[in-house]
Amino acid sequence: PKNDVIGDRSFSSDPIEVEKFVSAAIRGMLTKKLICCAKHFPGHGRSLKDSHLEKVIVSLNEEELSQEMIPFRKAIRSKVPLLMPSHMVVDYFDQNLPCSMSKVSMNYIRENLSFTGVIISDDFNMNAIKNEFSIEEATRIAIEAGCDIICYRDMDLARQSYDYLLKKKISEKRILETRDRLVKLKTQFLKDNPVSL
Repeated sequence: PKNDVIGDRSFSSDPIEVEKFVSAAIRGMLTKKLICCAKHFPGHGRSLKDSHLEKVIVSLNEEELSQEMIPFRKAIRSKVPLLMPSHMVVDYFDQNLPCSMSKVSMNYIRENLSFTGVIISDDFNMNAIKNEFSIEEATRIAIEAGCDIICYRDMDLARQSYDYLLKKKISEKRILETRDRLVKLKTQFLKDNPVSL
């Protein structure tokens, strides 16, 4: 409710209202075989700054987090295939890293929310990331934390990130986890137009 960056991109400032709409929206998109995404975990409504422009730090206690999770839990029960963590530093999870790079927040998504789909980042060229981390550092930390897809709106930066990953020793277990999730996603949505992985 305090954040005008999200504004009308959210169904409501009331999590119960959002819960109703998010379920209907996801069911409608899945019926038409559209890939959809729940974002920005754990919710941007309590932030006062814009992560496009600067580092954002949000303080959440357990009760507040529980309220923020209502729409995300509903989205996951509605079988949303992708979930996007925010670039906010949320002290409930991590004092230093944004949710998009924090292993603690990724584990919460997997274990507490029981999300088995693809975790996709927001644009890593946003100032909340690029002003704090090098491309290589951000790539390594995010992938090792459990992010499956890192997004860049700039293809040169995406290539730099990809080239770094080719040289970096990421554990085989971690690579296979992401591969399996992407194969499942492609099988579900692209079976009539298969794409090799």
